[in-house]
Amino acid sequence: MGDESGDSAGLTRAQGKKHPPTRNIKRANSKRKGELSEAAFLLKATSLGFGVAKPWGDSERYDFILDSRERLWRVQVKSVGTLRDHAYYVNAQRRIGRGVVPYAPSEIDFLVAHVIPEVPGSLFRWRP
Repeated sequence: MGDESGDSAGLTRAQGKKHPPTRNIKRANSKRKGELSEAAFLLKATSLGFGVAKPWGDSERYDFILDSRERLWRVQVKSVGTLRDHAYYVNAQRRIGRGVVPYAPSEIDFLVAHVIPEVPGSLFRWRP
C-alpha cells in the first residue's frame, strides 16, 4: 500500500532500496494545449468580471458563453504555440469529417487566440 505520510519515495519490493519519486510529465498535444487555453480564458474573463458558462459536451461551435450582464456572447478559443515566419498563425477553422471550414458569423461572436510562446529549451516547449 505505501507510506501513510504521503511521501512517494520508499522501498521497492524487488530492489529493497530507496528510490526518488518520479513524475510522469506528459508532452502537450493539441487537445491539452486547447484545455490550457480554455483555462487561461476562463481565468482572464472571470477576473475582468464577466460571467462565464461552458456548454455541455463538444457539440456547439463555441467553447464558452460570456455574460456581460447586458448581452451573452458565444466565444471560440484557439491556442497557438508555433512560430512560423516570425509570427503566430491562428487556425480559425473547424473540422467537418475529413475537411475544414471557417467559422461563420452566425456560429460565434468572438474568436479568442491564446498564444503560448515558444521558449527554446523549455520544458513547456509545445513543438512535437
